Amino acid sequence: MYNSSMNIYNELFLTTTDTITGIGAPVSVKNKEALFKIKSRTTDKQFIIVVASLDEAKKLKGWTPKATKLAKEVWPGNTTIAVTEDLAVRVPDNTDLQNLLLIKGPCYMTSANHSGQKPLSITDARDTFQEINEFFDFGKQSGKASKIIDVNTGEEIR
Repeated sequence: MYNSSMNIYNELFLTTTDTITGIGAPVSVKNKEALFKIKSRTTDKQFIIVVASLDEAKKLKGWTPKATKLAKEVWPGNTTIAVTEDLAVRVPDNTDLQNLLLIKGPCYMTSANHSGQKPLSITDARDTFQEINEFFDFGKQSGKASKIIDVNTGEEIR
């Protein structure tokens, strides 16, 4: 007998963002493993964390004053701040998504595709990732992934 509580993808959701369509999940070890699995992604490439505001980012372990300074210049928007090897954070420029993040808390977010493939539209993502039951279409997107800046070097990684 199938037990939906055993579905490792229960907390995953699909959403449009200000950049591209993403697969998200509240930050937890279980959800991180589920994201790696559903995307067929190797574990050496980490996920960014999206939060509703700078105040939420400041609560994350590893956040720094230098990151706060950069965040004040670029957020909300299409810039992800890489603070450490394991912490890269962004506040999307989408009020509806920010409101969702206030409810869900900090979430891992990754492009809605299988690793190495092009990002999908919300419609194609729903067709591709049928094991994900929750989705949100918050409208217009730029179609370009966020740029990533290493806060410690100022280097643009992507």
